[in-house]
Amino acid sequence: MLPVEIVLAGLRGLHLATLLSLFGTLVFVAAVAPPALAMAPDAGARLRRGLRRLGHWSVTLALVFGAAWFVVQAAAIGGTEGVGNTLAVLPVVALHTRFGQVVLLRAALLLVVVPLIGRADRVAAGLAGLALVLQGELGHAGAAVGAEGTDLLISETVHLLAAGAWLGSLVPLWRSLAILPPTAAALACRRFSPIGMAAVLLLGGTGLFQGLELIGSVPSLVGTDYGLAALTKLGLFGLMLVLAMYNRLSLTDRLAADGSPQARRRLGQSILAETVLALVLVAAAATLASLTPAVHEQPVWPFSWRPSLTVLTDPDLKQEVGNAVMLVGLGVAAVAASLIWRRGQIVAWIVLAVILVNRLPSLELLLVEAYPTSFYTSPTGFAASGIAQGQALFATHCASCHGATGDGPAAAGLRDHPADLTAAHLLEHADGDLFWWLAHGIEDPEGGMAMPGFADQLNEAQRWALIDFVRANNAGAAMRDEGQWPEPMRAPALPVVCTDPAIADMAALRRQVVEVIADSSTSPEPPAIPPQDGVRVVRLHLADGARRPDCTVETPDAWRAYAVLAGLRPEALAGTAFLVDPNGWLRAVRRAGDGPSWTDPALLIAEVRQICEHPISTPAGDDHEHHHP
Repeated sequence: MLPVEIVLAGLRGLHLATLLSLFGTLVFVAAVAPPALAMAPDAGARLRRGLRRLGHWSVTLALVFGAAWFVVQAAAIGGTEGVGNTLAVLPVVALHTRFGQVVLLRAALLLVVVPLIGRADRVAAGLAGLALVLQGELGHAGAAVGAEGTDLLISETVHLLAAGAWLGSLVPLWRSLAILPPTAAALACRRFSPIGMAAVLLLGGTGLFQGLELIGSVPSLVGTDYGLAALTKLGLFGLMLVLAMYNRLSLTDRLAADGSPQARRRLGQSILAETVLALVLVAAAATLASLTPAVHEQPVWPFSWRPSLTVLTDPDLKQEVGNAVMLVGLGVAAVAASLIWRRGQIVAWIVLAVILVNRLPSLELLLVEAYPTSFYTSPTGFAASGIAQGQALFATHCASCHGATGDGPAAAGLRDHPADLTAAHLLEHADGDLFWWLAHGIEDPEGGMAMPGFADQLNEAQRWALIDFVRANNAGAAMRDEGQWPEPMRAPALPVVCTDPAIADMAALRRQVVEVIADSSTSPEPPAIPPQDGVRVVRLHLADGARRPDCTVETPDAWRAYAVLAGLRPEALAGTAFLVDPNGWLRAVRRAGDGPSWTDPALLIAEVRQICEHPISTPAGDDHEHHHP
């Protein structure tokens, strides 16, 4: 993080901590403290005054830290330096940005809360809660759009209120323990427990939901800054939960039973430790809000091995792994039974250890070598321009060794025969592994290099383009030799020109079947297909300018990319037609001369219905495209 980002994260965290303190204090005064205060009127009056001061300090500091955050953020938004320039940009940011408008609204709410503290605590708590949940508008939830954004915002609202009710009440609870008599203090702790337990459940549930939306996978959890910050936050949450359970199930009962100074001191120390952890947790949350969500980052895998189920495609190895898993399961069951019945525990642990030692080699079959980039995914959107660029790069850097099927002119002089990049097993390799091999090369078993790395010759964008071509070419070879693609293939992303100006690329044609026709002046006129069962068939032409009906593509890259996927030379592509399903997958192809032709409307309608009845799902967030000019 840059220095200004660290300052912004710090101010965000301090502002959030004071908002949590304000809301938690008011919740404690309104919902937790009254019975305990009634038990000890004199001590209760003293505590009431102290909590009122805490509320005023919280709202004051929230305004101060909020103002400081606004000024620094406004300067960052405006890109200004110097006091005069920053002052000039403040009104613009305040009135014309979402950030400024939310900050102003929150400041107004906090100013209204000030005179209500100690006079109308329930109303003040409601307004403080509203000011707190506005924090969601200033984070990743507020930046998301559509249904995902709405769900995240609702989750963040619940998350913030639960955090305020639990974390913000810790200081008032600690003060109650110091001021109230033991019986009244124990009552306050017990009345706080249901609120704390409900808050923990809500925090856990909403945190899991946000983690799935913003992190998405284990590699992103352990391989990105956002994921590591989330792990830190999760660890702090776990420690706080352990302390909270210890406080409620042990120390509170001990205080109620004997009321000794020692019991009071231990409970106070534990609550104070929980409060310190809460402050660190808030700092972690502020850091998270300042980082790019993990789902938008390439995760760097930190381990040398990764799990893989590829071995299960081999029947013999599948049985070996299955037997190992079954035996380990029996060993674990034996240990669990010994713990339940409190008999034979030593024997059960020995049996499990023997099973693990003997079956570990079989379980290791579920692991394969990994690289830091193993979980990278291609950022290109499988763009037609990338495939065409990759084709040119392949001819320059790869064809001399790999040729068409691993038999390039330079292959004969190599100790290790180059890989056949049209073999079916190529598609089993992850994008990230291919990216690593392209950058760093592949070692042979004797310690040499079976393939050199190209990191010094190809930049990242070129490497991804090369990977796109290799995958498309592999699919095209299968289509040429076997008449089908070996696995579902994405329709290449490309810009289009349509009669509807709102349609600018293939992504805009999602949710309908698209017919892609490699058009020429001599290819037959495609049939006019009426909507069938709500399906709109759009004719997308890769044209030479002779005919432009609904949509056309005017870039030669598209022609070359679709020729690669069809396993044809570019000059032989004319007349070939592809069908793209509503989720953007290539589902069928008819080449010129194939029969029966889709120029028969009945055959095309039947194919469309077949595609729509057997959809291929679209991964979450995979609804955009990338093009290169």
